[in-house]
Amino acid sequence: MYPDDFTTDFNIDITNYNLWPVYSDPHSHDYYELYFLFHGSTNYTIENNVYQVSEGDIVWIPPNVPHFTRPHNTERHKRMLIYIRSSIIEEYLQKKSGFDNFISTTQVFRPSEKEKRYFRNLSNILLEEFYSEQSYSQQMCREILINILFLVQRMYEKTLSQKPNTNSSMPDPSIDLKLLLSFIQIHFRDDISLDSLSKQVNLNPAYISSLFKKYFGFTFKKYLIDLRLKAAMEMLRTTKKSIETIAFDCGFNSSNHFCKTFKSNVGMPPKMYRNIGNK
Repeated sequence: MYPDDFTTDFNIDITNYNLWPVYSDPHSHDYYELYFLFHGSTNYTIENNVYQVSEGDIVWIPPNVPHFTRPHNTERHKRMLIYIRSSIIEEYLQKKSGFDNFISTTQVFRPSEKEKRYFRNLSNILLEEFYSEQSYSQQMCREILINILFLVQRMYEKTLSQKPNTNSSMPDPSIDLKLLLSFIQIHFRDDISLDSLSKQVNLNPAYISSLFKKYFGFTFKKYLIDLRLKAAMEMLRTTKKSIETIAFDCGFNSSNHFCKTFKSNVGMPPKMYRNIGNK
């Protein structure tokens, strides 16, 4: 759950999954997000660009940028999200000078071991104060958070000084995946299969399968079904259309197939889901 209604200048959410990881749905929000992965690995999709994020990596996301994560195995997965209002950013900018800043664009940082230690130490202090009821805890949290932003700014400046390898002729698989995701987002309601998709985007079916397995840990078919189910769940919550109409509108070839797939994945029939959502 993302705290769209939090009223303070910042909020922190730390989650530790010891069993099968929980996926986040595609979403955006009107505040900044700083993501730190303590343990595990995940695929982070940001505006249809997919990044492989590993233990110790940091992700910075400005407001209103669509994103979601897909942990792809059952390893321990612990991550921290810091939600930051613009008031904190303005305070940070007032305390820095003379440098370009990272705040306006999405960033994925892969810190050095030393930088990871610094970030973990600052994060642990921040968390201790955040959950403390001592006097001045909020004020201390603000200062620690601004110091964290300075540390991330340092990482950003280091990436600017590192010139990319322009001599590489290797293809970038994320470009192909971006093409696939864009096409599927538009056509997921249509009757598309792996073969028809491969012809539309001019990519080999086996290669498409390998991309989904690598970046998401599951098949193209599952990705397509997930999109259809999410659209159906939204329609069940927000419209009075019949279940049969919703099934066909979302790409299912029959209402029976839709109901069986819905119950298998959501844990209840569509009608029950609608009734619960309308209470």
